[in-house]
Amino acid sequence: MSARILFVASGAPNLRWGGGARRTYQLLYELRDLYGQDAVAFVESRELDPAPASLVQQLQRKTHRAIAKAVASADNPYERLVHGGYGQSRYLRHVESNYRRLLERNPNVQVCIFEHLEFAELVTLNRQRKIKTVIAPWGLISLLSNLPFLVPALAAKRQGADTLRDRMQVRSAGIHLANEIMLNASADKSWFLSKVESGLWHGLGLHACYMPYYAAGEAAAELDATKRRRQAAERQPGLFIVNGGNIDQNRLSLDRLVRRLSQEKLPAGARIVVVGTDKPPDSWQDALVPQVEFKGFLPQDEYEQLLVKASGVLVPQVCGFGCLTRIIEMSAAGIPVIADAMAADATGEVPGVRYIGENGSWGDALQSAITDSVVCSDAAIIKWMDASRGMLRAELSILLS
Repeated sequence: MSARILFVASGAPNLRWGGGARRTYQLLYELRDLYGQDAVAFVESRELDPAPASLVQQLQRKTHRAIAKAVASADNPYERLVHGGYGQSRYLRHVESNYRRLLERNPNVQVCIFEHLEFAELVTLNRQRKIKTVIAPWGLISLLSNLPFLVPALAAKRQGADTLRDRMQVRSAGIHLANEIMLNASADKSWFLSKVESGLWHGLGLHACYMPYYAAGEAAAELDATKRRRQAAERQPGLFIVNGGNIDQNRLSLDRLVRRLSQEKLPAGARIVVVGTDKPPDSWQDALVPQVEFKGFLPQDEYEQLLVKASGVLVPQVCGFGCLTRIIEMSAAGIPVIADAMAADATGEVPGVRYIGENGSWGDALQSAITDSVVCSDAAIIKWMDASRGMLRAELSILLS
């Protein structure tokens, strides 16, 4: 049977990697669970854009990319003067011929899902064949790639201390965002992991929907196993985990949390372990408190041991786009979650999560979690995940009709 759905992903689904790869796994698992293994053709982007095999091909690729870089530079003159950048497309000529052959092998494809905008220019080929195209990115990449420079520039403006460079930084990011919007606009629909992005698209009159992340397949089984181990294990009262990671939005949010904790009175016995970040930046030395410990990158089994013993997981997200997989997964594993209220703007309120507002106290929230460890009920999280799964099924039903 020829495939009805073509899923072109940035890379292979991998549950050991970060949120993006877990999203890839979720979509692929659900598509095949709904329509069968043979009905879904999965292709990694490197299969359409393989590494050049010969010296001539390497020179051609370098030439094409140099031309693309020059065109992008002319399109956004601010980028020459500030930090950041956003490659609106890595599309190369040979990709089109590879994609044509892929469609010839799968003549019954009705829907194509592109996970990355690098191949958005192939939408024209889909349209010629009456194939509906969905763009399902991990987040607004144009803004995510500029966050380390954009957030400080906007903070300087708020404090009345912005410079000409700050203003150029914001304008540069704005042009990158405009390019990303134009690429998305070519698709029949965009699926976003956050209500922030889908709301922006709706405001622009574009076709988009909020398509939440939830654990599926092996990911759900792993979380269920963690829940069972927690039920049988003894807790370490006051142990809280923050998964810092090396993603810009996580680093910026962690920076804000560290500085807030230095100004608050933390509960006696509270211990905050930051994993996924090798060491704190030098700029944090004046703000770090003794109760914050950096563990760096841990083997999966050591990380699991921490989760089993922890009183809770902290998600201090105050900026960024895309998916907060930690909130949904930790709640599904029966681990209390304390999150910044900004996270609720992205996913809506998830069962079992305490949200901290702008004027709320993390210290008070930690104390409350130590003395009153409220765990999300199985019924509540199952209801939330079933509703989320229903959104995907409804969307696919419409696209395939």
